[in-house]
Amino acid sequence: MKKIQWFILFLIFAIAGIVFLFVFKGSEENTTIMIRYNGTEMSLERDVLMQSEDKQAFSAVVRSSDSKPVETTYEGIELNKLLSGLGIDCTTITQITFNASDHYRVILTGDEIRDPLNVYVVYERDGALMTSTGKNGDGPFQLVIRKDAFSQRWIKHLTEIIIEDEEQ
Repeated sequence: MKKIQWFILFLIFAIAGIVFLFVFKGSEENTTIMIRYNGTEMSLERDVLMQSEDKQAFSAVVRSSDSKPVETTYEGIELNKLLSGLGIDCTTITQITFNASDHYRVILTGDEIRDPLNVYVVYERDGALMTSTGKNGDGPFQLVIRKDAFSQRWIKHLTEIIIEDEEQ
């Protein structure tokens, strides 16, 4: 009888372990952005952005075709400050391509990203960290272009930034 009890106990723990793996397997969120520049790749963690001296909170109006405009507070880093902090000379950038996990893509000119207080990589919205699409969120990163009148070129689920400059 003791062998059966041990077998049942083992079976219960095995099933519990398998269920635990399936439930929590997808709970870890990718919180990095890949930056590609002049043949090099850099992974940038959300924690690094959050600890940056250049982070700032700002307001922007979110406009959507199916709802009224909403004033929203974001926290993030202005793109030209982020890139300068990584040692990238923003004055030579000709264009930047932003890619999202849902395959959406936005391309900005160098002039657009050099425009002060315009282009931001954000990680927080209305005081809460942005989450991935798997958690019904718009993050963990989003590109916000404050001077884009209808928010049409904002990009949710930002995963990659590809920088092209005069040398390429």
